[in-house]
Amino acid sequence: MVRRIVSFGIALMAGNMLAASPVLAADVTPERLLNPDKEPQNWLMNHRTYDGQRFSPLARINRENVSHLKLAYAVALGGGAGNEWVEATPLVEDGFLYITDAWGVLYKIDVRSGDVGRIVWRMEPKQERPQTNRGAALWGKSRDHGRQLAGAHCRHRQGNR
Repeated sequence: MVRRIVSFGIALMAGNMLAASPVLAADVTPERLLNPDKEPQNWLMNHRTYDGQRFSPLARINRENVSHLKLAYAVALGGGAGNEWVEATPLVEDGFLYITDAWGVLYKIDVRSGDVGRIVWRMEPKQERPQTNRGAALWGKSRDHGRQLAGAHCRHRQGNR
C-alpha cells in the first residue's frame, strides 16, 4: 500500500517539555505517575495528572511570549488512508516523545535537540484500517530494561471513524 505522509507539528509540545533538563530514564511507577510535579519536563500519561489537569507547570511559555510562538519543526508520520488524524496526547519522557497515528503505529521520537525530531523506532500493529485510539501508555522499566509500551484503541467511542 502506498502510504501518504502526514505531518504532525510537535514543536510546541516538545519545546515546552524540553524546558527543563532531561534526566536518565527510570521505571515508570505508580509513584512517578502520582507525582508529576517532581519531574515537570516529562508528560508520562494522558492529561499529565490523574485529576486530568492537562497543565504544564513549566514557565518557558507564558502570557507575554505565547503570541510569538512559531513552528520549530515537524515530524512526518506515515499514513495511507487519505483522511487521517492524530487525536492522542503525546507522552514525553526524558527528551523522547511517544505518539500513535491513526493506524495505531507507535512512534518514539527523539526531540532532545529542540531543532529537529528524529524517529528512533516505530511499532507497526498492522491494523486493516485507521481508527481512533487513545495513544501510548508507558509502564515499567526504562528502555534499556524492556519498558512496556502500548497503544490503546478506542472502539466504542461515539463518532469513531
